[in-house]
Amino acid sequence: DFDNDGDLDVWSGAILLNDGRGRLTPDEQELPQANTATVGDINGDGILQSSEKLDVGTLRSFYLGILLSHILLAVIALPMILMAFYYGLNNKRTQHKKLVRFAFPIWMYVSVTGVLVYILISPYY
Repeated sequence: DFDNDGDLDVWSGAILLNDGRGRLTPDEQELPQANTATVGDINGDGILQSSEKLDVGTLRSFYLGILLSHILLAVIALPMILMAFYYGLNNKRTQHKKLVRFAFPIWMYVSVTGVLVYILISPYY
């Protein structure tokens, strides 16, 4: 309920407000956008200055590389994990084993890099 009127609103990149009669209308308010450019923003003003880039050094590039690979592999791993779960649930062992051979290392990488991304970004929040 974005506008606190008691009706459930919808968010899908833009906010759609429920008028209470089942009609959804777009909200004109701007939503805060996530911005990876602020990684390394030491003084917290939301602007990444060249002096801050120098202070952070290569850690920012390392973080963005880990984040990008984490996101891409998470997108790839999810359907594989769901299919492996389906095969295992329906006792299709050969298909399950073939798929898990590829899905498990990707899933482990995504799990470890998720924690690493959190640790790297936590000083800025």
